[in-house]
Amino acid sequence: MPSQKPSLVLPGISVNQQIMIAFFFVVLQGSRMGLPQHPVTLTPEQIGSLNGLLADMRHNVNNCLQLVMAATEIVARKPELAERYMGNLINQSRRITAEMMAFSDHFEAKLGITRE
Repeated sequence: MPSQKPSLVLPGISVNQQIMIAFFFVVLQGSRMGLPQHPVTLTPEQIGSLNGLLADMRHNVNNCLQLVMAATEIVARKPELAERYMGNLINQSRRITAEMMAFSDHFEAKLGITRE
């Protein structure tokens, strides 16, 4: 069977961006969750705290993604710089994963969600 060129599944989003999106889905679906056995009530302060943590995570992940996009654009124009930027790309993916896990841990703890 002849090899096929990667096709765009999401029109208007580059193949590289789609790969990054797929990575996040894999990270987010990494484990099964055990839901609480009783209703969970949050105070307005707790909701505000979670909202602040979510805003921080979005901001930090967006910053990392901007650095990833900048590095990939530079490498696309100057492939000889790929080795120089590879460490940056790896570091940003680790930072994104750490940000998402830190928020998830806090969120799950507040709502009584466990990982099975």
